[in-house]
Amino acid sequence: MTELLQRIHSEKQSKKSRFDRIHLHQVFQPLNLNIENKKIILIDDIYTTGSTLYHAAKVLKAGGAASVCSLTLARG
Repeated sequence: MTELLQRIHSEKQSKKSRFDRIHLHQVFQPLNLNIENKKIILIDDIYTTGSTLYHAAKVLKAGGAASVCSLTLARG
């Protein structure tokens, strides 16, 4: 497993309301890795609003990833 992203903020999503999570600005920045034309799978522990996966996928696609899929362990 390779870490491709770094959080911009330190506050956990679980501390925010559903409204705040949905309306967040970008929360990730890419690490300096070559992801051009790579197929990426994001793994997340809990899916609540989908905002974490949305922001992560957006950054990775903008960085040149060919595709971004996700695997979530639980739905909250």
